[in-house]
Amino acid sequence: MKGAGACCAGLNPLDPLFLLFKLMTELSPAAQAVLEAHDIGFSTPAICLAEALRALADQVVPEEPAPTGMRASVEMYTIPENQRRQRQETRSQILAIANELDNQ
Repeated sequence: MKGAGACCAGLNPLDPLFLLFKLMTELSPAAQAVLEAHDIGFSTPAICLAEALRALADQVVPEEPAPTGMRASVEMYTIPENQRRQRQETRSQILAIANELDNQ
């Protein structure tokens, strides 16, 4: 979380209704991380959404180390290697959207 303050939707985190919602809602650690990333303080909606997308990527498709060894082509990858490659491609696409939003 980058800072405290009003979240991007214009809600004040000190507002009693906002506090009641947060207290009544028990979120998973993954959902809480995304919510906290979105609630980064006084910022533009695009930047808030970009931070939430980065938190989503970290929770859903965390960065994995690259496999060791070289392959002549993608067809030569094993099933686990292809699954890892697909997960990282999904992560890259989510982060590309976040970067685009940051540049607005």
